[in-house]
Amino acid sequence: MDAIPLILFQIICGAVIVAAWITLPFMIIPGGTIIWAVFLVYVIVTGFNPASIAILVFQTIFMVITNTVDNLLMGGSAKAQGASWWSIGAAVLGALVGSVVFPPLGGIPGGFLFLFLAEYSQKKQLDTAWYSVKGMMKGFGWAAVTRMVAGSIMVFWFVALVTIQHLGWV
Repeated sequence: MDAIPLILFQIICGAVIVAAWITLPFMIIPGGTIIWAVFLVYVIVTGFNPASIAILVFQTIFMVITNTVDNLLMGGSAKAQGASWWSIGAAVLGALVGSVVFPPLGGIPGGFLFLFLAEYSQKKQLDTAWYSVKGMMKGFGWAAVTRMVAGSIMVFWFVALVTIQHLGWV
C-alpha cells in the first residue's frame, strides 16, 4: 500500500479504535470486540507478518478472556449477594429490553431493574433484592475498570504494530 493511503487507513482505524475505547466503561457497545475487529481488518489489509500474527493471536485471546471476565464479574457479584441464576438471566433480558426501548443507555438501568424485580418477585424482601442489585452494580464497576484496562492494552498493541511498520521493522 502506498504511503498516503496507508496513513489515511491508519488514521481511520485509529479513530474507530479510540471511539470504541471510549464506549468501554458503558458496556453498551462491545468496544473490546470492535477494537479487535478493526485490528483484524487492519492486519488483513496491510498484510500478515510474524509481528502482526503474534499480536493478532494475543488480541484474540485477550478479547475472549476479557469478554468472559466482564460477564463473570457482573453476574458473579450479583450471585455473591444472593441473586438467583434466574434473576441474573432476567437482568440480561432487562439489559436487552432497555437497550431496545431507550438506546443506547437504557440497557444499564434495564438490567438493574429486571434484576431487582426478579429478586423481589422470588423472595418478597426489598432489602434482599436491593443487595443483589448492589452486588451487580459493584460487578458493573469492576467490569468497567477491567474493560478499560483491557482496551488500553489492545490499543497499545495496535499503536505498537503501526509504529514498527513505520520504522520498517516488519
